[in-house]
Amino acid sequence: MLWTGGYLNSVKAQVFSESRGIYTLRIAYEPFSLELMNTAEQRTLLSTKGPLTLKHRKNTNVIYRKPYSFFVPGTVIFGTTLDRVSRYTKHSDAHWFYLGNQSTDSLAVLRFAFLADSSISLDFRECSPTAEGIMLVSELSIAFASDSTDNYLGMGMRFNTTNHYGTIVTHWADEVGPNLPAITENRTLQGRDISYAPVPFYINLKGYGLFLDEMTYSEFDFAKSDRNTMKITNMSGTLKLSIYTAETPLSIAGKYFRSHGNYTLPKPWVFGVWAAAGTDYQSKEKGQDINYSVLNTCRKFKIPLSAIFTEDWYFDFLSLKPLEDWEINRKYYPGYEQMIQDQHHAGVKHIGYFLPYISKNKLLKVNNSFRDADEKKLFTTKTGGGTYVFNFFVWPSAQFDWSNPEAGTYFHNKYYKNATTAGVDGWMNDFGEYTPYKSRSFNGAWGNTMHNQYPLLWAKNARDYMSSTKTDGDYCVFSRSGAAGLHRYNDFIFTGDRNANYDPLSGLGGQITAVLNAGISVHPNVSVDIGAYNCNNVKPMNKQLMYRWIELGALIPVMRLHRGVQLCDHWRFDEDDETLLQWKKYAQLHAQLFPYIYTLAKQAVDFGWPLVRHLSLYHPEDPNCLKQDFQFLLGDRILSCPVVDERLAASRSDMSKARKSWRVYLPQGNWYHYWSGTKYPAGFHEVPAAPGILPMFIREGTVIPFFDKEADTFVEGVENPDIIDFEEVNKSMNIRFYGYGSDVLKLWDGTEIHCSRNPGAQGIFKVLNGHERAYSCTFID
Repeated sequence: MLWTGGYLNSVKAQVFSESRGIYTLRIAYEPFSLELMNTAEQRTLLSTKGPLTLKHRKNTNVIYRKPYSFFVPGTVIFGTTLDRVSRYTKHSDAHWFYLGNQSTDSLAVLRFAFLADSSISLDFRECSPTAEGIMLVSELSIAFASDSTDNYLGMGMRFNTTNHYGTIVTHWADEVGPNLPAITENRTLQGRDISYAPVPFYINLKGYGLFLDEMTYSEFDFAKSDRNTMKITNMSGTLKLSIYTAETPLSIAGKYFRSHGNYTLPKPWVFGVWAAAGTDYQSKEKGQDINYSVLNTCRKFKIPLSAIFTEDWYFDFLSLKPLEDWEINRKYYPGYEQMIQDQHHAGVKHIGYFLPYISKNKLLKVNNSFRDADEKKLFTTKTGGGTYVFNFFVWPSAQFDWSNPEAGTYFHNKYYKNATTAGVDGWMNDFGEYTPYKSRSFNGAWGNTMHNQYPLLWAKNARDYMSSTKTDGDYCVFSRSGAAGLHRYNDFIFTGDRNANYDPLSGLGGQITAVLNAGISVHPNVSVDIGAYNCNNVKPMNKQLMYRWIELGALIPVMRLHRGVQLCDHWRFDEDDETLLQWKKYAQLHAQLFPYIYTLAKQAVDFGWPLVRHLSLYHPEDPNCLKQDFQFLLGDRILSCPVVDERLAASRSDMSKARKSWRVYLPQGNWYHYWSGTKYPAGFHEVPAAPGILPMFIREGTVIPFFDKEADTFVEGVENPDIIDFEEVNKSMNIRFYGYGSDVLKLWDGTEIHCSRNPGAQGIFKVLNGHERAYSCTFID
């Protein structure tokens, strides 16, 4: 049927319906409504509440109050509702519904389609949009019914909560400062939901996921303003929604990630143990000396080490003769190239650091690097033309415009090439959250659309260079900021510059919340800085807190140590013998679990599943699982419950205030305490948790593969005969099977491990496609 003019009386009676499998989408014409049903369970997954709203605004803006930015919505100059379908037509595989009201037939059009993977595309577009840009901006809003049985997990790297019901979440990439508790809850201004990597995708445990496929500023009001309404508002003339359905929440996350491209399996060493090194402000030791100290300590004490991260290789420390940008500082790294060669000889990769900004001045003189790139018009520009200079912390700076191919080529040849020539194996792609709202890019996009997209282009710029230069894929680039699709371009994202305290937002606990949210919506592989970064309004990291940070980080897939900002005298991993043993214990645990962790990485490639998983992804009907923001599953069978809150130590080395036990929640089934072997049923338990004892559990009836030889590194092909590298340690495995039941685990290389055991019977163990490894199996009661 196709109407070509006006409204017909029969419109009120019309209801459109289309099904795909067990899912049915219905659209009523007057009044307009939309409903998604799971017909097998007779459950409504999503239903609109009231009409859509369309507004035009002027003088929208983003104001910066360092380190945060706040969206200013501007003035409404036009507003109306869209409450009926005026006509319908079908084009190819999509259905088109023209939306209007009593005054106007067609203000917007809804394009609906079931896609090949049974996901649903709902693309709302204003028919005659106002000029998109910075002077006049359209705004589209849609509201859905919501109640306390709804839950909204994901939404990017968020530190405040994993279930966003009852909050407002904004979509605008921003520097996440070290004091999130000081930020007021969001109403009209950005609040505690602030994020380096905001992604407008959530999973509702009722059985669907929703993604707003837009890069402009948007706001999700998850039943905060009205406890019965979830409202999505996008600052654009479009509102493109993708809805993902599947049998399990984990499968929904996988469909979402794979719809944005495939993750590439990193080299094994990426999932090894990393340390950090750099010039020490307190001891005045140079960065090169610290690099050697870290390397030698780990090799001397047989501590696994696969990579060293150094971010200060180009810092000039306020020299009166500033260096050119990203030029090796020979004062602190006189033998930079030889240092990296020595690390390679010891089986260690070297990781550097880059950011996308150039300061306009070096001290009181114009920066030569800025002048050169400015003359070549490689920076993001102002509205009227000319380079857009903004305050990056305290320095007036400009950013390279990655939508300009010449900017990427310039950066590759002038900066990246110098690093890889020196032997660098990868780097942190830091920052990317500062694109000014009123800027203009080479591709014509305004800052209001480029701001959230910029981190993605920044990551792609690095991947483009590395994939063409290191064609064997033996490199690693990771990011702090991101957007949907980031996993196509780098190996992992990390949770940024957190504070050295127990604060559940900015400190230790917030790490877990951020990893869980980001793992659902930003990147399947999320890491943390072990040892924190900042010491904002708190004392530097002490020994007690360092123990807890190590315990938390041990079961994060990329176990990365950081030394913190140079001005913070954080407790070091080797500051005393006890801490060194703590680091060694958990570094060895992480290395032993490599076969399992790398298998999870392959699952991310094959299925889009995150490596670290919220308990609710497996237990969506358990309300207690939904509340666990500070516990996480590594895959489906290892549960980590780190201590994230205890009394502050009285002194830097004091451990007397530390907890001796910790309350944990164990989901359905039986769980084995890793250290004691004690078997616990589901429910709440007080378990041992003195420093050095991470509350860690193995699900009963599951296979866990361990390397049975101590590894020095997971780098491949190390020629040094004294180093136990990946090929050597990968020659044998010990398989542990906990309790009773039956399980099959397919490893990353196709090996299948089959184990089963019944009470009172001998366990059965079988390996298929074993790749000529030696295998042993231990059955654990």
